[in-house]
Amino acid sequence: MNTQTWHVSITLADDGSDVTARAELADGTHDVSGLGVVPASLHDTTGESPFALAAMRSLQSLTDALSYMADTDRLAATDQV
Repeated sequence: MNTQTWHVSITLADDGSDVTARAELADGTHDVSGLGVVPASLHDTTGESPFALAAMRSLQSLTDALSYMADTDRLAATDQV
């Protein structure tokens, strides 16, 4: 079974409206990031936490990027016509 160790870090902007989630393979060969942005005024209009929503969006973006990266290795092995 192939296993790889990833380190994931999450960085919030001071106002919580901008969150970057970054995953880096332990051996340093891959570095992937996802960004989540939410208007800071969201809390005032909906009562939702912009911190939580931006963090969820950044993790979803990171998930999409990691899925794409996994597929590029598979697609690179196929003939492109």
